[in-house]
Amino acid sequence: MQTNDIDAAVAVAEPPPGANDVLGGGKVSNPSAAHMIARAGTNITMACPGATPDTYIYLVEWKCQGCSCRSCPNPGGEGHRLMRYNQDRLTRWDEQEHGGDGTAARRQLDFDRYALRFEPVTSDDSGTYLCLMNNRQTPDSPVVLTVQGMYVETNQKI
Repeated sequence: MQTNDIDAAVAVAEPPPGANDVLGGGKVSNPSAAHMIARAGTNITMACPGATPDTYIYLVEWKCQGCSCRSCPNPGGEGHRLMRYNQDRLTRWDEQEHGGDGTAARRQLDFDRYALRFEPVTSDDSGTYLCLMNNRQTPDSPVVLTVQGMYVETNQKI
């Protein structure tokens, strides 16, 4: 089954309790978190808050709090480390779970904008995402993703 490529609804609203508590008790500099709502089974792209075409970026790391990624490290409970891009090298920790069998990983990094792309997004992806640039310990703003509905892959072998 081919999924539809749509944009998720994005709104800036009051974050849920604890959404701004990241990385070992620290607070993010922007108290308003971006909220994305997506339908399971669709393709979405999550922008890296603070990244612009003029931003000098030598390192980007995406983390997620509350999402499911069994193969991703979660040092100190700070969030699952999904991927890290540094000096033209991409390190993926979610590779074993989503793509280690030779299939394309569901989560991809947009190298032009450092955005996180989900192809497709599932309910396991719901959580608070952190885009950390240039060794910063806190993101410009967390992004809270809520995935609604269930996604069933129809091309599985029976």
